[in-house]
Amino acid sequence: MMLTAAEPILNDVLIALHRSLLQYMVDAWPWSGDEAASTREALASEAESQAETVEGLTELLRERGFPVAFGTYPDFSNLNYVSLDFLLKRVVKNQELVVAACEAAAGSLADHPEDAELVREIAESEQDRLRHLKSLGTAP
Repeated sequence: MMLTAAEPILNDVLIALHRSLLQYMVDAWPWSGDEAASTREALASEAESQAETVEGLTELLRERGFPVAFGTYPDFSNLNYVSLDFLLKRVVKNQELVVAACEAAAGSLADHPEDAELVREIAESEQDRLRHLKSLGTAP
């Protein structure tokens, strides 16, 4: 398949998802007590779902012959060894950036309607994830 201008934009979406704070926390779990087990499980589930989207985008780009780049994490190391409550607020802020990146990417794919629709669907899914993350922060 011939590469288009859409593949680099799709790869940027992949990087925004794959290098999100939600994905980072999978390997750098914050401190929490037993009472936060359900929140930890919900975060792990959201991270897994987001990782599945990354896998789908990776597969699509590879099928198109695009050399996939996964990027690097921003420096989140100052968020190691913090409480879950503290980190959750930052995850929400980071997720807002992920949603904005997806929405911007969808808008820039006007000449590629199928890809634009795919990214709009991803943006909606990430927006749903954001709402869920926000609700975790307001749970008793």
